[in-house]
Amino acid sequence: MSVVIPARNARGTLSAQLEALASQEYDLDWEVVVVANACRDDTAKLARVWAPRLPALHVVTLQTPGVNCARNAGCHAARAEVILLCDADDVVAPGWIKAMADGLHSYDLVSGSMDPTLLNSHASQVARRPPATRSLENHHRFLPYIKGGNCGFHKKLWKALGGFDPTYQRGGDDIEFSWRAQLAGFSIGFVPAAVIHYRYRRTAFSAARQSFGYGRARPRLYRDFRLSGLPRTGIRASLTSWAWLATHPHHLLRHDSRIRWCTRLGQQAGRLIGCLQYRVLDP
Repeated sequence: MSVVIPARNARGTLSAQLEALASQEYDLDWEVVVVANACRDDTAKLARVWAPRLPALHVVTLQTPGVNCARNAGCHAARAEVILLCDADDVVAPGWIKAMADGLHSYDLVSGSMDPTLLNSHASQVARRPPATRSLENHHRFLPYIKGGNCGFHKKLWKALGGFDPTYQRGGDDIEFSWRAQLAGFSIGFVPAAVIHYRYRRTAFSAARQSFGYGRARPRLYRDFRLSGLPRTGIRASLTSWAWLATHPHHLLRHDSRIRWCTRLGQQAGRLIGCLQYRVLDP
């Protein structure tokens, strides 16, 4: 088992993730591969400090930015035939590795539960839509998809697909991989016992920036998968979102509702930019 962690400027959060991994109980051999991805801090140096607690620890330095570039570099370096992915700013729960390993006995590609309650304030939690805890995410009326920060797969799947698409950045990267895998005939499943404590963006600006990337990715996903059956979002849903933004400016007055408002604005603005960038009508 190889646990791959893309890490960009993760000095403030990586230690909590490595501590959680060092506390995992799993009988078979496993390793951790940290990919320091175009870092401007000492993420790589910090990761190496954990070698006594994680004897099978490897640190890869990469100058090319992008989470999928980091994932591919980690998969290349991984020595095992089963790969698990988690993020440097989250924390795996006890039993995570074993639960993922059990799930991969039945599926080629799996994803687990995201729990936002441990690492986030109540205000941050109520500002977001709660993540799925009983099934895979599926918000596009098409195929379900994994969460790239909590997933696992057989390395043969990664090789067969030619890896993660490095041109998908800041959104859609895990969805695109999931859909290509299913369309290629690989099985996908959900492992509720594989829990990761998920960290939200702290500020309205960072939340808006993240959702902008997600929104911009949606028109590209439509361009790339419409011939496989992905439907348009629909103009009515877009107009409803813009109308909500226009009629709820008072949400900017409170921290929790400000994050919700800015997240929605970022997503809608991202979709408009994505439609122009990828030359499709999917607002």
